[in-house]
Amino acid sequence: MSGSSTLATIQATMDADTSAMALDLAELTSAPVAKTLTLLAKTATSGTQAALVASQTFCRSVTLQAKKVTGANAGNIFIGMAAVSVGDAEVFELTPGQPITIDGGPGTKIDLNTIFIDVDTTGDGVVGLYVPV
Repeated sequence: MSGSSTLATIQATMDADTSAMALDLAELTSAPVAKTLTLLAKTATSGTQAALVASQTFCRSVTLQAKKVTGANAGNIFIGMAAVSVGDAEVFELTPGQPITIDGGPGTKIDLNTIFIDVDTTGDGVVGLYVPV
């Protein structure tokens, strides 16, 4: 790779990073907008993946806890971005009461409709908090 090509690649990367930072700064310094913390609760049937929400719902980050709405889980919860099932290697496994925060990072938003759960025990699930964007 030539020196000028490498320099152009570095400059393009810096430009993209600067644009993302400018968007974050604009959001932080713009007139305050009332944002409400939103609670979500999702229970599932063992062996059946379930999306956190039924339709496209964007946020910057979401914190989930493995907990049934009316009490503690009997088994573990599995969280992933697509096909999720008990025992998958590419999922987050939460024990009862364990929390996880999924953060989109600067200039990024997360669609809660693309996050799925499965459970060891039917009726177990997650509760969570997020701020819609």
